[in-house]
Amino acid sequence: MRTRSSEYTEIISKVCDVFAEILNKDRAEITETSNFVSLGGDSMQYVELLSKVSAVTGRQITISETPLITPMAIADYLIEEKKEKAD
Repeated sequence: MRTRSSEYTEIISKVCDVFAEILNKDRAEITETSNFVSLGGDSMQYVELLSKVSAVTGRQITISETPLITPMAIADYLIEEKKEKAD
């Protein structure tokens, strides 16, 4: 089981907030494993999602080969990117 840092928990919370905003959903409907596409997100909204997540976290996210479609996947990506830059 993964031990979650306060930073990780904060990122997931911010990403869930952005999911709710972009998808026009109640925040209570969004969890860390919510699937952006299953909730009705399209490619244009995905670009907007990545832009807003970058803005609220202060970390750049670029469109990668593997779509980041859950809050957990985005948080994992951001934490790993930070570790790689620190090395």
